[in-house]
Amino acid sequence: AAAASYQRAIALDGAWPEVHNNLGNALLALNRLADAAICYRNSLVLAPGSAEGHANLGGVLQALGQPQEAIFHFRRALEIAPDQPDILASLALAHSAIADHAAAMTAIIHALALQDSAHIRRAFVSCVRHVNFVHQAGALSALLLRALQEGWDRPDDLAHIAAIAIKSDP
Repeated sequence: AAAASYQRAIALDGAWPEVHNNLGNALLALNRLADAAICYRNSLVLAPGSAEGHANLGGVLQALGQPQEAIFHFRRALEIAPDQPDILASLALAHSAIADHAAAMTAIIHALALQDSAHIRRAFVSCVRHVNFVHQAGALSALLLRALQEGWDRPDDLAHIAAIAIKSDP
């Protein structure tokens, strides 16, 4: 219903980037990822300086298995609106998907410093599951200790990176 309403509004006057963005959100909720990406791209044609548009397109591209392109849009969103923890967490997950663990850890540590929320914690755990070396050993060790103490995830899932962090940060 919402998607149809936005489509009618675009048919009447397609010059509103917010309507394209909202249609993208409605299509995303219906799991129509490719169609959502088209809407977000259309929104960005009309409003290239929209951090929300870049973040939304980055998110759907990540879901479509295109992390490199997602990274471009997450970075662009952060250039427009710096220090957005949700976008930093999404950027970290995209970097993690291409095994750029140093960039992933930098982004997720920054996100956690800005906002300590369940969503950001889940992104942190997801990023560290695949790390095989330690970047920013001191900061990572402190976050791992908190993650273990506060039960962000099962201890077994964090054990390998905790061992690497301990060895790297005597």
